[in-house]
Amino acid sequence: AAYLAGTVVRLAESEKTSLRYMRRYGTSYYYATLFFPRRIKRDVMTLYAFVRIPDLIVDIPYTGPA
Repeated sequence: AAYLAGTVVRLAESEKTSLRYMRRYGTSYYYATLFFPRRIKRDVMTLYAFVRIPDLIVDIPYTGPA
């Protein structure tokens, strides 16, 4: 387990989250990774989630004062 911002993050949970993000937001990437060896697929999914989550954050419309 890794310690991150006061929360214990388990590797298996992290992999499930990465897979969920790839299935939902990167369907073509997800299907392409089905042909990769398991180790490479896991790494690609993790990298995809790593860049996708910040992308989702910056895409949230700003609703503060104009």
